[in-house]
Amino acid sequence: MNDLFEIARSGLLAAQQKSTVTSNNVANADTPGYSRERVNLEPAFETVNGVSKGLGVKTGEVVRMRDTLVDKQLKIKNNELGGLNTRSKVYNQLEALMITGSGNDLDKNISDLFNSFSDLANNPQESNLRNVVLSKAKTLVNKFHSMSSGMDQIQQSTKNEIGSVIDKVNSLLKDLSNTNTSIAQSSAVNKSDNTSKDLQTQKLSELSKLVDFTTSTDQTGALQIRIGGMLVLNGSDVSTIKEEVAKPGDKINLRLNNGKLLDVNNGQLAAGLNMVNNVIPDLKNNLNTLSAKLVQKVNQVHISGYGLADNVQRNFFDPTDTTAANITINPDILNHPENIAASSVAGEAGNNNNALNMVNLRDQSVIKNGTFYQNALALISKPGTTLSTVNSDIETTQSAQHMLQNQQDNVSGVNLDEELSNLIKFQNAYQASAKVIAAGKQMYDTLLNIA
Repeated sequence: MNDLFEIARSGLLAAQQKSTVTSNNVANADTPGYSRERVNLEPAFETVNGVSKGLGVKTGEVVRMRDTLVDKQLKIKNNELGGLNTRSKVYNQLEALMITGSGNDLDKNISDLFNSFSDLANNPQESNLRNVVLSKAKTLVNKFHSMSSGMDQIQQSTKNEIGSVIDKVNSLLKDLSNTNTSIAQSSAVNKSDNTSKDLQTQKLSELSKLVDFTTSTDQTGALQIRIGGMLVLNGSDVSTIKEEVAKPGDKINLRLNNGKLLDVNNGQLAAGLNMVNNVIPDLKNNLNTLSAKLVQKVNQVHISGYGLADNVQRNFFDPTDTTAANITINPDILNHPENIAASSVAGEAGNNNNALNMVNLRDQSVIKNGTFYQNALALISKPGTTLSTVNSDIETTQSAQHMLQNQQDNVSGVNLDEELSNLIKFQNAYQASAKVIAAGKQMYDTLLNIA
């Protein structure tokens, strides 16, 4: 009779605990990062003389329903998407800088300058045409200035965001060290801290968008994290990441507080560093090369000719200022349009040979077997072309991410219909066990009355 009561009692406790866990699932149906829980049940029995006898049910550990393989795949996609989104953002800014939509872009400005020399060649003594040449030159110079300044602003903005991402990474590592402490303490008393594990999963998901990392667990269940092969989290020990620049203009490096350099391969942080250290400087170098080559070639032709006022040969651009940031028109030309050298012979005002030589520059290969126009067009088109590829990759990665998230939600998400059905089932199980106890009591009372 005692076994009957113990079996029924175990059924009551099991049904009660399952109802409690299910109620918690229902309460957290809309809680971000929550993984539904289930109670592990095991049959209770004893073996006497080789014969097993059932003793009811034992409630085991409350487990999180989580597919760890899908979590690993989600981490990869989150990491890829974080890097792609950062690249897309910066390339969007660069494209908006280089292609205005008004048609007043670098390639057109260069063409307009050479076209104005072509018009001047038709009437080299016309002052209005000389003013047009100056106007087109000013527009081109201003375009070089604005593009250079715009690149600097985008680079600085991206640097600021890198600092914010580093702060976020350090903050998440600190949060993960706290969850490590909670999980290790629970593990020490053979308990499972599912709330801390859910928080840990959520923090890891956030971290995966920022930086690529690998994880492992120690004997206490605490998490270890390595970034670029370097251990940055070990139990409660956290390494702080900081950015380092040897001198202004140098590349940004990452260094741990223990003095070791840190390499990052993907995610927002790696993408931001690549844009600041490589992509934007390369674009600016190409812009500066184009500017320097324009100054060199135009001056080379211009200084071989003569203007209307005297027989002095002059540079069109200031030869000491060749970068996109500081390219300037020679003041002797800027303030005196009559000094524009259209003639190839001193004193021949109607001579247009030098203006024609200037026009011929338009079709010459000057950089990488391309003309000024072709190089300018390639430069301003590059961000948009790359952006198109990046956005296509974002769509593909998002699709894969959504598919993986749906798979994980099918495992860890709370289905209210299923949980309510389980509550009814567990309630019935509880009532059945209670009836067993009531029936046992009645049998016991009957035996006592017989006695």
